[in-house]
Amino acid sequence: MSRTKDWTVTTDFDDVLIRKDGNRRITKSSFASAISSTLQNQENFIKSTSTVNQFKVATTATNYTASDTDGLIQIDCSGGSRTVALPAAVTLWDSVNSVSNIIIVKRSDTHATNTCVINPDGAETIDGAASITLSGTNLPFVWIYTDGTNLYTIG
Repeated sequence: MSRTKDWTVTTDFDDVLIRKDGNRRITKSSFASAISSTLQNQENFIKSTSTVNQFKVATTATNYTASDTDGLIQIDCSGGSRTVALPAAVTLWDSVNSVSNIIIVKRSDTHATNTCVINPDGAETIDGAASITLSGTNLPFVWIYTDGTNLYTIG
C-alpha cells in the first residue's frame, strides 16, 4: 500500500480501490471506464475543434477579409492603419459539435499611431461593439469566438 497526502491506493489482482477520507471507492473497471470516457471526450473535442479550425496562418500588411478557416491573422500596420473584416458569426459556429472556430488577430508591428480595426459582418457586434481596435506598441492581439449569433473576445 502507498500513501499520499489525500489518497490511499490499495491494489490487488482484481480491483483498484481509491479512497479519499475513506469515503470513495472506485473499482478498476469503473475507473477504467471513467478514464476512457474522459479521453474520448477530449479526443472528440480535439477532433471537432481541429476540423473546424486548422489554425491557418495569414500574414498581411494590407486590409484583410477573414474566412471561416482562418486561425491566426498577423497584420502589419507599420505602413498605415488596417482593417480586418470578419466572416458572419454563423459561419464560425459548428452547430453539430457546439464549437466555435477561433480567430486570433495579432499586430506584428510596434507602430505607435497606426491601428488595426476589426469589423464584424454586417450588423453583428463584437462584445456588443460595432468594432474593436488594436493599437499601441506592445504587439496587441485578440482571440475572437462565437456562439453562432454573437462574437466575443478573449484578451
